Amino acid sequence: MSAYGVATHEGEDTSSVGDNKASHSNQVEYSKENQEESLEELVRRITKDSIERDLQTLERSENFQGQQEHFENEIAGYTAFIKLKKDEIRFLDFEGVPVGEPQKFQEYVDIKEGFAGKYLYTPGNTDENGILSDVPAKEWRQYVEQKVQNDFPEAEIADDMNVIRLFQAAYKSGDEELKKKITTGEITTQEQILEHRVEKSFAGSDGLNRVEYLQKNVTFRSQLEEVAGVPGAEKRAVPPSVQKELRTLLPGLLAQESGFQEDIVNERTQAKGSGQFMPETWKRYTGEEEVSTDFTDQIEVLGPAISDMYDRVLDIMGDEAVENFRSLFPNEETFLIDLVTPMAIGGYNTGPDRIAYAAKKYNESIQLNDMPAGKDLFIAIANYAELSDEGLLSGYKHESREYVTRVYAAAQVLAEKYPLKELTEDRRIAQH
Repeated sequence: MSAYGVATHEGEDTSSVGDNKASHSNQVEYSKENQEESLEELVRRITKDSIERDLQTLERSENFQGQQEHFENEIAGYTAFIKLKKDEIRFLDFEGVPVGEPQKFQEYVDIKEGFAGKYLYTPGNTDENGILSDVPAKEWRQYVEQKVQNDFPEAEIADDMNVIRLFQAAYKSGDEELKKKITTGEITTQEQILEHRVEKSFAGSDGLNRVEYLQKNVTFRSQLEEVAGVPGAEKRAVPPSVQKELRTLLPGLLAQESGFQEDIVNERTQAKGSGQFMPETWKRYTGEEEVSTDFTDQIEVLGPAISDMYDRVLDIMGDEAVENFRSLFPNEETFLIDLVTPMAIGGYNTGPDRIAYAAKKYNESIQLNDMPAGKDLFIAIANYAELSDEGLLSGYKHESREYVTRVYAAAQVLAEKYPLKELTEDRRIAQH
């Protein structure tokens, strides 16, 4: 039995149970028919079946290659946001894909319907640091949007983005060095703000920046773990390929949760630190009432917490949904990395039960042939959750819908400067 009460084969990962049963069934079937077939006929039939299975696998793989588009489009939009300068606006289509290039906050003199003479379109007033005091003026946004739309008639602009409020908050954060770099123009993008915070020294760093420290020291569950007080209950191990994926993604998660700020506190939930741990969660993993905001302490709890998200998501989805979803992927590893992993990341924000329940209900409501594959299956499940108000799903908000692709975008941007390093053999052994 798993830690959450779902029966499993003792000592086995439930993700492979269905395949083992199918394999055993095929062996029995062949052995019965063998009594009535010649060896030549048996070989011919087994070969034909093998070819058909290979063709089916190839077809799934080919279909799978085109099933990342919506997920990747959203990442492209959020990546553009992270790289956007404080004096720019950028427009997006309905998929969240950037349309054209960023546009500067500059004034335009042009004609305006119903206005005699030339008209001045201005984005608004800026402070001494070149940051607008508020979001760009509506009529200026509409004017610039039409200019971009005219240049790209094949696209349909649906939204725009800027980083004004992000920079206002960063300037007032109390980080004097950051404030100075914004004032001098050394820092002009969110990407540079993140890099500044990643590279700030911290106690126990061992000379590493925060991304390097996280990726080296975060520890996931690497073998089945018995649950104290629950006979027969076990938590799943996180496979090595998923652990590697998580090491790449978790810097993006911290960027989304706190922007790598240690002293940040959510006044509503009392979540604290880079990982934004709530007091009850912190106590569950450490036994301590007070959340430590030390970066090293937060990383020590982050790995077990994400490991539990991974286990819980698979439990709540249920065997039927897991088996159906797995059939849409070319192999087990891809299923775990491209569906279960983003669900575990999403669970960090909205709770693993909610996103897994969404997957369970989606499986019950949508025909298998109508489901996408790849990471777009996660997008389909998230869309279903956002539109539903059934049970747990009533708490799945738009920010929950956006959370995962924002994490992936931040992780990709950070990986450009801080690529994942292979663990040393000593560290790999220690993790296992």
